[in-house]
Amino acid sequence: MTRDCDLDEHAALSRRPIDAGAVQALLALDSRWRVSVVSHTGSTNTDLAAAAARGERDGNMVDGAVLIAEEQVAGKGRLGRTWTAPAGSSITMSMLVLLPYVPMAARGWAGVVAGIAAVRVCRELGGVSASLKWPNDLLVTDAEGAERKCAGILGEMAGSAVVIGLGLNVSLLKAELPRPDATSLLLAGSSSLDRAELAAAVLTEIDSLLRRWEGANGDVAQIRAEYLTLCATIGAGVRVELPSGATVLGVATNIALDGSLVVRSDSGELCTFTAADVLHLRPAS
Repeated sequence: MTRDCDLDEHAALSRRPIDAGAVQALLALDSRWRVSVVSHTGSTNTDLAAAAARGERDGNMVDGAVLIAEEQVAGKGRLGRTWTAPAGSSITMSMLVLLPYVPMAARGWAGVVAGIAAVRVCRELGGVSASLKWPNDLLVTDAEGAERKCAGILGEMAGSAVVIGLGLNVSLLKAELPRPDATSLLLAGSSSLDRAELAAAVLTEIDSLLRRWEGANGDVAQIRAEYLTLCATIGAGVRVELPSGATVLGVATNIALDGSLVVRSDSGELCTFTAADVLHLRPAS
């Protein structure tokens, strides 16, 4: 476990600028990814969506562009929420992927692929307990034994392409956390805080999962099955808060084939919610 007096030193080492060449060198030679790093941008998702639009217009769309930013000032979250972190404290990364063998209706699962990959890396490389919260959060167990949000994932359609954004808190100190239920790999005692190593590992896992998915012609069965094993929401009591102000209390029982959350309400009704339907998903108590 990292001692409080060591936090600043560990954070400083982790916050050295990421070198794109170092990340690329850690990837397989046949990897789809081509990595770029910028020091500052508004949103890596927005930047790659713009690149996708230019590629479709000019007829030269390129699969596998990766953009990592040392600092985002307008990072995007679900429902238009913003995501920010101190420069160098996180992995803020977006990926542009073409999935011609995956039906358009199934491409929303690309964000789930990134979530599964991030959990694998946090567990295997970081040695921390990690899980997913529907629809797009990664939770890790911190030094206090509490499950807290360590990453958010946002998948967006960009014409025929998909842009997947990942924001992973790596070296944030307690005073830097954006909200009480957040944490970082540092605070969770991760054995790796090397952002280049972590980014390359996540990219490798995503590439492997995407290849398997493409090989299955876009069938989501395998992805959904793994997601169900990693999703801490399933089996938990939940409070579903809707944009109308209404709430539904119940137990999350399943993830539908379209990615919707299935909840058995306290009244016994089986309710299905898409991510767009839900303002907040909170524990029932």
